[in-house]
Amino acid sequence: MTRFIEDGLVDVVTGALVGVIDVEDGPTEEQRAVLQALVSGCWGRPDLDVRNTEPLGADDTTAAVTDPTARRRLRELMVLLELCRHPVSDAQVVRVDEYAAALGESGPQMQMVRD
Repeated sequence: MTRFIEDGLVDVVTGALVGVIDVEDGPTEEQRAVLQALVSGCWGRPDLDVRNTEPLGADDTTAAVTDPTARRRLRELMVLLELCRHPVSDAQVVRVDEYAAALGESGPQMQMVRD
């Protein structure tokens, strides 16, 4: 199976996604479960526990993820995890937008998914 996040970026992307979902009272159980499934199943890193992963801020994420394709895929994953928060949270939307802006990722796709 082709990996949509390169092996060398799994730790960084996981930290970024933990940072993205760490709003209000923290990630929801659904967000954690989906992220853990990606980390363990898709990226082959069952050793990486999202509950113990340090969140990576937007600026550090931008510095570490420089490839345009990886940035786009990270944005897509951020929106996926945003959709796993029930009920929808304004703080979650703002956080995803913050990271997306730092990565230089924008476009109508994010709003289309939210609508």
